[in-house]
Amino acid sequence: MGRGQTQIIAERNNAAKTGTLSLARSERYFSNRLPIKLAQLACNLKRVSALARANAISNTRLDVCRYLIEWSAPDLLPDRVDDAVYLVDV
Repeated sequence: MGRGQTQIIAERNNAAKTGTLSLARSERYFSNRLPIKLAQLACNLKRVSALARANAISNTRLDVCRYLIEWSAPDLLPDRVDDAVYLVDV
């Protein structure tokens, strides 16, 4: 297991411990194909946008998006480096 995978697993477990994401939800996310992962991320980002307009955004929702981005970006490599960079910049 590479260093990147080890870090992702540690972050996933931390997210479950802190209640940001349930372990079952993160495992389900990891089992999905990339298009599904990106659709879930887009849905969460849309929620963040709506909550921000209503001044009701929470750090937890932002943390969820951050985790989904960090967990999706490696799946874009090496074929879609530009997309991975853009995703991380979000």
